[in-house]
Amino acid sequence: MQRIESIEELDDKTKEACELFLKIAKDEGLNVKITETYRSKERQEYLYAQGRTRPGKIVTWTLKSKHMERNAFDIAKDELGHEYDDLDFFRKAAEIGERIGLEAGYYWTDGQQDMPHFQMNFLSRVKYPDGYRK
Repeated sequence: MQRIESIEELDDKTKEACELFLKIAKDEGLNVKITETYRSKERQEYLYAQGRTRPGKIVTWTLKSKHMERNAFDIAKDELGHEYDDLDFFRKAAEIGERIGLEAGYYWTDGQQDMPHFQMNFLSRVKYPDGYRK
């Protein structure tokens, strides 16, 4: 199952938001790495099986992810061995995402928090903070 990390695979609006997110994160001192963008149906089914019919921790809660629509991306801290253990990193990343119009899985409160996940919803628009432009 191939994992796709290229932002070129994202929908135009989501790609625009991702590029802005990465720029602001860098400017604010966050060392961010994109870990996944587009997901095929087969990959989504494979990930969904993890923790259910395959060994491992549950990593997704749906068979119809925004990744499959090219409207989501996942991140990690770009520091070997510490990709997912810095809660402050994910909090700051989520704040940036929300500021520019992304929905951040960090804020999900239904027992399915997904700190690395960001998605662009259908009616959302990319918001450019002062000092940034398209």
